[in-house]
Amino acid sequence: MMKFKTGDLVHVPSEVVLFTRHRNTEDVKEYVKLKAPQQLLVTRVYARTCEVFFENRHWLVSKEEGYEEV
Repeated sequence: MMKFKTGDLVHVPSEVVLFTRHRNTEDVKEYVKLKAPQQLLVTRVYARTCEVFFENRHWLVSKEEGYEEV
């Protein structure tokens, strides 16, 4: 698992699912599957996920799915 911080760019491969959650629960509210690899800006870091900015919205992605940009 990588150590991401706010402001980092993260490489997210194609076919990875980005998601949002219902407020105050772990339930998935919406999701989108990436059709192509993306370089996304990390806007917040949580224990197991990162919040990233994609198509003018904030989404969550599992830390295990992303790679640090070099």
